[in-house]
Amino acid sequence: MTNEKFIPIKSANGTYSLPFVVIDKMRDAIDKAHISGKEHGFNLCIEDNNNIIKPGDMCKGKECSIETAEFRCKENEKSIGIFHTHRKESYPSMSDLSMGYITGMNCIGSFEEIKCFARKNDLDALAFADIKNVEHKEKQTADHYSRWIHKEISDREYRNIYSKYKKEVDRIIDNYFNTIKVR
Repeated sequence: MTNEKFIPIKSANGTYSLPFVVIDKMRDAIDKAHISGKEHGFNLCIEDNNNIIKPGDMCKGKECSIETAEFRCKENEKSIGIFHTHRKESYPSMSDLSMGYITGMNCIGSFEEIKCFARKNDLDALAFADIKNVEHKEKQTADHYSRWIHKEISDREYRNIYSKYKKEVDRIIDNYFNTIKVR
């Protein structure tokens, strides 16, 4: 991986270098996800002696999720985050942000773009509780969506609920994550 170009990613644990060859693997995962209709992803790994990100093995998930427990790094590497695909946009779900907060980073790719959400500061119980609280609101918003689909609430009511939820997600991103546009 010498003489490569990198994109710097600043996180609570330091600045990592994301090589273009890893970005190519992210794009490959986006293509595979588009063809299969299922999310794809891999661990973001580093060796102990440097901060150059390497990809773990590719995993394929379900239509709207991927089992992160299957993500692995090599024995001499440690995980600093994950990458996975979304079908429509690279906007994170609250479970994406929750996972990114715990692991240090969550990169999301779609045909639209690739974005990485890297934790700004050291792990903090109150910050994580805040994230989990908004994650619970995400589930409530999904319930309201179901009610809206079944005409139990009006368009206006649902737009108001969704708007409030989206503002909370944006607040979480702004408060706890550095957002890096990779592509």
